[in-house]
Parts: sequence; C-alpha cells; structure tokens
Amino acid sequence: MLLLLLLAARLALVVAVDYPGGWLPDSQQCVDICVHASPSPICPTRDPSCLAKKQLPGDYDFLLLELLFLPQFCRDLLAGVDLTISHRNVNKYPHGIVCEPSKAASKLSIHGLWPNYYAGFSACCNVSDAIRNQPFDALVFAAESTELLREMDEVWVDPTQPSSFHTLCELYNHEFQKHGLCYAANGGADFDLSAREYFRAAMRAAAVYKEATETINGWAAANDPKTTLAAITALYQTRVQQTNQCFSFSDSDRLQGSVIDRCLYSL
Repeated sequence: MLLLLLLAARLALVVAVDYPGGWLPDSQQCVDICVHASPSPICPTRDPSCLAKKQLPGDYDFLLLELLFLPQFCRDLLAGVDLTISHRNVNKYPHGIVCEPSKAASKLSIHGLWPNYYAGFSACCNVSDAIRNQPFDALVFAAESTELLREMDEVWVDPTQPSSFHTLCELYNHEFQKHGLCYAANGGADFDLSAREYFRAAMRAAAVYKEATETINGWAAANDPKTTLAAITALYQTRVQQTNQCFSFSDSDRLQGSVIDRCLYSL
C-alpha cells in the first residue's frame, strides 16, 4: 500500500517549465533568449514560400496583434500553463509562478505584435549577417525611456511582475528579441532604439482597437460579467478595414477567454 501511495505521489509530481528569459544573476542585464534560436522560419505546412524566407527585419506579410485577458492568463498560470512562454517555474499551483494580485486587473492587455508570413512566421531575427540578435539594455532603457515605460505599464502588463521595470527582462525583452527585431531593426546595433520603435508600434496597433478594448474592459468590470463571442466579434467587424482578420475567444457567456488576435497589414 505504501509503495502504491509513493508511486501515486511521484506520478502527481509535475516538473516545472523554465522558459528562456528573465534577468541575469547580477540583475543588470536580460537573458539572451535567442542565443540558441534557429536561423530558419517556422513553417508548419512546409510551404515553399515560407521556407524560402531569410528572417530579415521588416520582411513579413502581415502583423498579428495579440491581446491577453489578464484574469484568464492568471488562471492558466495556476493550471501550469504560460500563454506567453516567457516565464520560469511554470507549474501547477501552489508550486509555480503566480500573478501579482495588484497587477491582475480585469482587462485586456497587449501580449505582443508579431510579424507573420502567410504560411508561417519568423522569430529571433538577426539585424544583419554581422549584427546578431541581442537583448536591449534594460537599465539604460529604464533611465532614458521613463515616459514610454510608464505608458507600457498601462496597456502592456506582465501580471507576474510588480512593475514595468521588473517586466523589462521578462515579457518586454522576450517580445522584443523574438518578434521586435523581425518587425524592424532600424537601430542597427542600437538595440534600445529598435526596442523603443517596436514597443511604440505595438501600442499604436492596440490604439486602433481602443474603443473595442474599453468596451470589453467595461463588460469585465461589471458585477456579473457576461458577453458572447458574437458580441465581441461585432466590436471588431465594425472597426477593422483589413480583409484578413484573426480572432479567438472563448465561446461562452462569461469572460473566460484567453486572447484576442487581430491582423494588420501596416501601421
């Protein structure tokens, strides 16, 4: 009997997932999440047009803006699922990382702005053959971009972190290294400049859907928050001009969806 109990306990033990990211041990710089990245794009269907891509900055067919519904993101973390694939110690509660109660507001927040191909996507693009992908300088960014960081703290929240400063080497650098340099690398070796351009572009994209976001946030703040997939979709159908539109949200009468995706062709 004891052997069976020990076996059951062992089977119930879930090993935590540690995604690349975070601060280096000296808390001065971000971990380089792209150091072991593949030079080839991700092409799930092996489409020749996708396979031929060289993952060059600015070479994409459309941009995908993803918004997270923070309460559901936090619930997913409790189940050992990290939709941002950017945190360490992702494990089922009470063993894994959890959200900071003060940051887990009932609202939509930017996850990222992702350059995509029609049949796949790029990730961890290098600036050029001579300048490879690197993190931005978090401490310099915090010192020189205080207003931008304040704006990001309002619309681009990592609810596992107590502040946007702590988020610099968490979600922010993850999105910049993985997607930002694929969007554009106008700063060349100045990764802070490229990071600022990317973060501002993502916030401009989110601002296009500000009215829809505010409506959904209003529903979420109600005493009995309810909506439907059709009602949410209608918010975007009346405000989006592009013909190729992406969307995913939980099909229930309560706000339990995880993400909203929108496709854009330019900013």
